Amino acid sequence: EVGESGEEAVAEVWKRELRKGWELEGKGELVRVVVVRNGDGGASMMVNMHHVIVDEWSMGVLREDFAELARGGKGEVKRG
Repeated sequence: EVGESGEEAVAEVWKRELRKGWELEGKGELVRVVVVRNGDGGASMMVNMHHVIVDEWSMGVLREDFAELARGGKGEVKRG
């Protein structure tokens, strides 16, 4: 959780998360999700995935789904 003027603090959390390496041997994770709450009741979410598990098409699908949820939808995106 960060304070009300937390934009810089959120950016620091993201930078710290992006600097973490990936453990590809053994039981290392390939997806990391971080949620940072700010002081005004809002929150930011980062989904960090190793490129070995996601392609451009899949990223587009995830972006659409997260955008729909952020708009208050039920995550039921109609696809052609």
